Formats: sequence, structure tokens, C-alpha cells
Amino acid sequence: MKLCKQQPDFTPPPSTSTSSSPPPLNVESGHKIGSWKDVELKSQILYPGGCRLVDGDPPRWERIQTPIHNGRYSTCAVHQGKIYCFGSYDVVPEVFDPLDGNWHKSLLSNPPHSIRDLRVYSPVLPHPSKHRILIHLSDGSLWAFYPPTRLSTFAWGRVASHFDHWGDVVALYENLIFIHDVYTPSSFFVYDLDTSKWLDVVWSSETCINYGYNITCVCFDSLHCVGDGVFWAASWSPSIEHNEPVYIYFLKFKAEYVPATSTIRLTPLTSQMHPIPGDTVDHFLLLPP
Repeated sequence: MKLCKQQPDFTPPPSTSTSSSPPPLNVESGHKIGSWKDVELKSQILYPGGCRLVDGDPPRWERIQTPIHNGRYSTCAVHQGKIYCFGSYDVVPEVFDPLDGNWHKSLLSNPPHSIRDLRVYSPVLPHPSKHRILIHLSDGSLWAFYPPTRLSTFAWGRVASHFDHWGDVVALYENLIFIHDVYTPSSFFVYDLDTSKWLDVVWSSETCINYGYNITCVCFDSLHCVGDGVFWAASWSPSIEHNEPVYIYFLKFKAEYVPATSTIRLTPLTSQMHPIPGDTVDHFLLLPP
């Protein structure tokens, strides 16, 4: 794991876990951005830069096109089985539909004139319960993009004029946005979309149960909510010597309101550490059950 705050030396413990084999296809320019389950298409994992992995017996890899307009410097999200790809300087998304295997520019999305020239910060955050994608822009505002449905067309809505915090590691639980920032005391910011307020964040214990280090010193690379306020955070540490494994670290914790307050309490539940072959870890992806 990457420790971004000073604390006593930490040496990864030995592990008896067996490592998994590498993926059958090397996706050089793709990034795993999401997955979903569909009655007709079964389970798919999408890589906008290269391919998709389709569930089956056995699973198979298929090449897909790269975005036509928004290019490689983009940020993407999977929402209801489609990829929405926002260019770095283009708030009009390009959409990949796996039913026809093509990208389509959403020219009818018609964003407000005031945001058309703003930069889209990564990541964009799907909010399925509200049928929208949350987008943080370079003027510090937070917007919601509403993809079309059978009953409505594209729509935009401003969520917050001044949204002070964002980062590469962001997750959503119900109407709470969790933003990891190792340089804040609790290592997390939490924003309540219902009240439009930032909440106080505390840990029931900052010490990891299994390994004894300070949780708030870890620079996490990924954060996923698995329901009921339970999260898995992931980090990794590079090899120190040639031919040594990379260590990946997982922390499971639960988030809940402290009664009668505007405070979120985070409770560590368990943690795991495993060695895997290789030099780096590019991305962590939560697969559907």
C-alpha cells in the first residue's frame, strides 16, 4: 500500500494467497470503467480504449471502437448498459451502445451555454437511483447529466455552484458522495446531496484491525460501495526488488450517521493483503455478483 503520511516503518506480511493469471488480452490503451448485467447481453466489462469482456462459457474478448471525438483524454462512466464518455474539454458526451457496437455523439444533449467551454474533471460519477451522472467542472461547480429515457430527453441540472472537493477516488452511497483525500485528517470528505452540506467525518478507530497501521495514512487508489453503507477501499505498493511481487491491500469499512448529528462515522471491519506478480496495478474494478 502507499503510505502518504509519516508513520512507523511497515513491512507487508507474508501471504499464502495464490495469484491469478493475467487477462487473456492485453489492453494497452483501455481503462476498466464499469460493468453491468443485462438479460440479453449477460455480463459485460467495458474498456473504452480497447475491448470488452463478455460473459459466457468460456468468457470471450471482443474488440470495440475507441471514442471518435472525445479521444483518449476523457473520463467515462457506465450507466444502464452504455458508456458515456466526456472529453476533457467537452461536456457533450459520446455514447457507446453495445447493442450496435458503435459510438454516437450526443448532439441533442444541449448543455447550458455557461458550461460548454468548461473542463470535465475525472471521474464522472453514475447516480443510478436518480438516473443521472454527476460531473465536476473546472469552475468548481457540480452538475448532473440526465441521459434520455423512454419518457424524457436529455437534461442538465446544477447540483452545487461551489463544490470545493474532488479527486480520483470517489464513490456514492445513496445520496452521500465519499471523496478520498489522504491529506485531510480523516482521509475522507463526505457531501450530502439531500441537504447540500459537507458532513464531519470521524473514525471509530484509525488503527487497522489486522496490520496495526494508521488507516488515515494510506493513499487509496479505489473505493467501491457494496451496499448498506459498506465500502471496500483498495491500494497497492510497488515492488522494491526485481522479481518481487506487488502487494495489493483491501480495507472494508462501514459508514453510518452518528445519531442527531451531521457526522459520518467510519468503522473498519476487516482488511486483507495479497501479493500478485507484476510491476504496477492500473485499476481496481468491482464486478457484479
